[in-house]
Amino acid sequence: MPQSQFVREQLAAHHDLENFDSGAPEIDSWLRESALRASARDYSRTYVWHSGDDRVIAFFSLSAFAITSEELPKNRARGEQRGIPALLLGKLALDASIQGKGLSPILIGDAVTEAVKASQYAAARYLVVDALNPNLVGLYEKFGFQRTSSSEDSRTRLFARIKDLAASLGI
Repeated sequence: MPQSQFVREQLAAHHDLENFDSGAPEIDSWLRESALRASARDYSRTYVWHSGDDRVIAFFSLSAFAITSEELPKNRARGEQRGIPALLLGKLALDASIQGKGLSPILIGDAVTEAVKASQYAAARYLVVDALNPNLVGLYEKFGFQRTSSSEDSRTRLFARIKDLAASLGI
């Protein structure tokens, strides 16, 4: 399924979230119960995919963030200020009905595209993601993300320079 079959929009009240099922209940409940409120309070922006019928089949959220130079590998931290402007790819999921069809890289690429646009209006050096699923770490690493030194057992924090991501995607 190519991305052109989907409409991407910022989450709004008319979107149908009721049957969204990514297989991760905490992610699904955040989408249904918190995403609109987070947007209204300017905590994050959630972007959804649907097939023209407003039934959400994928989404990602972005928010302002700061990563510390201590979290970066030494070769990246050199010359950086302590708090570095970043964007957080906070949530990202595909509905079970479209999982396994090679769409995860397209969804991540779509999120990177929005992050690049956002960084042109408000400076952000890095895109940060917390991979809650170990299987996703390798996928993010294929995009050029690197692990930070602050990963925990429950998640792996990764980062990539937004300019590098843009260049790799030809943006």
